[in-house]
Amino acid sequence: KGKLPWPANGSIVSKFGEFENNGVKTINLGIEIKTKKDAEILSVHDGIVIEIGFNPYYGSFIWIDHGEGFSTIYANLNDENIFVSKEEYIEANSIIGKIQNVENNSHGILNFMLWGSDGKDANGNHILINKNPEEWIAD
Repeated sequence: KGKLPWPANGSIVSKFGEFENNGVKTINLGIEIKTKKDAEILSVHDGIVIEIGFNPYYGSFIWIDHGEGFSTIYANLNDENIFVSKEEYIEANSIIGKIQNVENNSHGILNFMLWGSDGKDANGNHILINKNPEEWIAD
């Protein structure tokens, strides 16, 4: 905890957890980091790319398994600038893609999630729960 590098240069604009916006309660499964436009996104730790995909809410994403039940998801990426492949081994601080810029093209917003093991089920599989990335990245 507190030692992982930032996945992008920028500042946190939406924190982890439950919050209320205009009377609507929402749960943020990660943090949102405001970046410069076309910002490079870095893997925070060594691991294997287990999924590259698209989600209607998060846009294009990369999911990396770091072992021991821990994984990270980097979302809202530019699908034309994803530099890794599924099942590829990635080292920490490797450039894995570029951010998708917001509509006016002034900056990007990275959705960054960290999942950790909360023990194992009866079959020995890790039970994953989302963790607060702010507790894991270096100040």
